[in-house]
Order: sequence, then C-alpha cells, then structure tokens
Amino acid sequence: METDGGNKLDNLSTLSARLIEVEREHVKCDDGTEVDARLDLVDALGQFNTSRYRFGKALAAYKVFFTEERTWMRVADLIGRAIDRDERTIRRIIEDYEFASKVPAEAIQELEALGIDPAAKKNAPVLTNILEMPAGVVKSEPKEAVTQAVKTAKAERKAMAAKKPSQSVPSPAISEPESLSREERLRRDLRQKVRAGLTNVPNDRKPAELQAAVEEEMYEVWGMRDAIDITLTPRPSALTLDGRRKLEVAA
Repeated sequence: METDGGNKLDNLSTLSARLIEVEREHVKCDDGTEVDARLDLVDALGQFNTSRYRFGKALAAYKVFFTEERTWMRVADLIGRAIDRDERTIRRIIEDYEFASKVPAEAIQELEALGIDPAAKKNAPVLTNILEMPAGVVKSEPKEAVTQAVKTAKAERKAMAAKKPSQSVPSPAISEPESLSREERLRRDLRQKVRAGLTNVPNDRKPAELQAAVEEEMYEVWGMRDAIDITLTPRPSALTLDGRRKLEVAA
C-alpha cells in the first residue's frame, strides 16, 4: 500500500489537499460529483464521535469514486490518520453503515431522534430486531417499531446477563409462561437460538446460512442421507420476540 508519510494528519485542510491530489491522479469524473462527496466527507469528520452512521454514510459515498482497492486503501489511510484511526477502522465503519442502511429510512430517523446511533456496534441488536419486522409495518409505524425493537433488545441483553454461569450459585430456572404449550416453548427456544446465531449475518444471507447449518446437522447428527423438499414461507408468530403471547401483551 502506498504511504504518505508517517506523521498523523493534523488538520482537515491538510486532508482535503491530500485527497485532491489522489483524485487528480485516480478519479475520472466530469461532473464534479467527487468534489461534493469530498466536502461532505470532510464535514462529516466532525461527527465521527457523535454519529458513526453519518460518518459511515459519507465514507461510503466517497468510496464509490475509487474503483481500485489499492487506491481506496491509500485514501482510507489518509482519512483514518485525520481522526487518529487506521485503515481497518475506516473499513469497519463503512461495513457498519452498510448494515444499518438496510433498515428503512423512517426507522433510521426515529433512532437518531432518540439519540441512538444506527451504526454503533452496541446498537446492532436493535437493528436486527427492526429488520425482522415486516418492512411495511416499519415504514408505516416507525416510532412503534423502533420502540419495540429497543425494548426487545434490552430484554434480550437482560436475559443473556441472567444466563451467565455463576461459579458458586447455580443459575435459577427461567420461569415459563403457564399459557404456552410444550410445542410453543420448543419453537420459542429454537427461534431464540437461531436469532442469536444469525445476529451478525446480513438478512439476505440468513436463509442460506441457516439451510447450510441444518443440512450439516441432518447428516452429522441425525444420520439422514436423503434430500427432502421443504418450502419456507414467512409468517407471523403468535408469540413476541421475548416469548409471550401477543394477545396477552396487548391486553
């Protein structure tokens, strides 16, 4: 990777000048859109510590002008040193933004209104919960969807903390809602394990990853060798994400 000296860039003017140099050498654009993208990026640098989402959005928009990965790595290194970070951090910020960008814009606005950074790692479970909801519902009722997603994420974190093994005191048994049947409890537990296992997998890859895992389990554990045909049809559940009956919650 090309380097531009070992000293950290000390101001945005220096960064802008370095980026212009790279653009002149590698960017072939006649309409000047790369200039607007660069200006937006430099402005977004001031939001690095307050909005990872906004910074990631500006980074992603500027990256499209650099088709060669080697050149982009050089640019990412310049940007990273301007905020005392490395190129890998810049790459991760873009990845986190791209994951957050899958969430409907209406929900993004609600998250930001609540002071929740959509691209912050700690808020990934909230995004996952939103992405599991029907897109039409999220777009038509974004405030309610975000509120439910945040509440569910908090409940899941609390449940995970309660399940952490203790060295001296055994974990207490989790109380079961008396109204749930044996089959409903089984399905709830399976869904929670699947959800946890696929948390960091993009939604468009979840079915394929789940299928691969089940097929290996069929072969290695269940002893099955013949293929079977299964049609997966998305459908609503009678239970909430934390395992309660929706009718009871509504009541």
